[in-house]
Amino acid sequence: MRAKSIGIVVGLVFAMLLAVSQLAVAAPSTTIDISFDGYCDGLHMNIPSLGLGTAGTVDGDHTGCVTGGFEGTTSKSPKGAHITTEYGGVVEPLLHVLVMANHTWTIYGISGDLITFVNSGTWSPGSPRATSGVPAGLARTARPISAPSTSLDITFDGYCDGLHLNIPSLGLGTPGTVDGDHTGCIRGGFVGTTSSKPSPAGARLSTDYGGAVPTLLHIVVFANHTWVIYGISGDLQYLVNSGTWSPGPPRGDGKPAAG
Repeated sequence: MRAKSIGIVVGLVFAMLLAVSQLAVAAPSTTIDISFDGYCDGLHMNIPSLGLGTAGTVDGDHTGCVTGGFEGTTSKSPKGAHITTEYGGVVEPLLHVLVMANHTWTIYGISGDLITFVNSGTWSPGSPRATSGVPAGLARTARPISAPSTSLDITFDGYCDGLHLNIPSLGLGTPGTVDGDHTGCIRGGFVGTTSSKPSPAGARLSTDYGGAVPTLLHIVVFANHTWVIYGISGDLQYLVNSGTWSPGPPRGDGKPAAG
């Protein structure tokens, strides 16, 4: 019995260490604090999310000189967290943050229906030490386009809206980015990043859903023709809806998938 107890304790310790290194664990939630090197802010991440607790989700709070909650999903390839945030209201309308397990990060913004590059750098474990300075999400620099885009139109089955996706993004053209427009009964742009694992591959999108809902949404569109939409309340993630998609633009009337 003693040997069994020791084995359980060792297993729990290993699981926590794995969460810090891989940024992806199963329930219950493990908290990870990081600081954006050279900037006054960071992230307090719950993986899986406190709001849902389901594998592959993340939520939490900005720390340091930026406050407010965020939501998102995790992936194994690339190994990291894809985060949707309004960045404490200091940006308009949203940012999409990719935090990698290799201690790097990239922040994307949106201009109309085009993704923009905001900033990138490295992160260190722990909370931010500086209480003043420049937040990582406000330091904007230019980045050249490096690849042509392919467009894909999909419709959320049984709903009046869909997505026009540019992969790679039209705004940057860099591999791993996506942007585009809501179609059908919802209008407006979105930005995001793509992943190949966990299988199936998919696009992880940040959007204000054309202003049709009171919160930012994080939408995951999988290559196996399924989708999941998440919302956020404070700093807790919740499930909005899920279903299947078909190729092509929306054809019918009805309610939107996140309505």
